[in-house]
Amino acid sequence: MKKTNLSILAAMLIVALTVTNLSAQTRISFARGKSSTTVSGTLTKRGSSNSIRKFVVRAKAGQHLSVIVKSRGDNVYTNMSDETGERGPDMYYTLDAEGDHEFVIENVGTRAAKFTMIVKIL
Repeated sequence: MKKTNLSILAAMLIVALTVTNLSAQTRISFARGKSSTTVSGTLTKRGSSNSIRKFVVRAKAGQHLSVIVKSRGDNVYTNMSDETGERGPDMYYTLDAEGDHEFVIENVGTRAAKFTMIVKIL
């Protein structure tokens, strides 16, 4: 009985962690025959729990990823998740591997910010 309860608890924990991880990022998809899409939303002020959003896009090696973010005051920045360095409202990368590529947008302002983001794969 104790072994069964422990197994159920372990399974519930795995499911909870998986659901949390899946909800932590948004997959970018494109309409059939299109290479760009637009995403809009709101980020809370810098430092709060919803001031950063993660996105994932699937692409092939050698393709170019372009992310352009528009926000009032230009306070929403973008960067590849595994990269360090300069951030800004625009990002351009030539992808070196096929598969999923994660990037983030972050509100660096002191107020909530509405954003419109254009994502292109060329």
